[in-house]
Amino acid sequence: MKKIKRVLSLLMVGTIFVLPNSTLVQAKEIGNVSEVSIVASTYSFTGYGQINASNVNLRAGADTASQSLGTMSYNETVHIDYSMSVKSSNGVYTWYYVKRSNTGQTGYVAAQYVRVLS
Repeated sequence: MKKIKRVLSLLMVGTIFVLPNSTLVQAKEIGNVSEVSIVASTYSFTGYGQINASNVNLRAGADTASQSLGTMSYNETVHIDYSMSVKSSNGVYTWYYVKRSNTGQTGYVAAQYVRVLS
């Protein structure tokens, strides 16, 4: 516990960093209290999937506010490199980091729009 307190005291407010187990953590200050919260966790996963809707955005980051890099078509095949669970004010959402099979373009897509094949 002493080690954790020491690490937390070294955090800079507004810092987002990745722990060795690929957990994203954000530090912020509220009044006189510093808060550290887990904002995302990544999970090693590789496989293929198909897009299950039309005009699905491929995004630069794992959130809907991130820039759209283009749209994907229904049944388009993607290679899934890993998944990321992201905490937001509305809940926790899963995103996949994918590579498009037809163009090689990479980015994030919300997991609800991908049917995992293998």
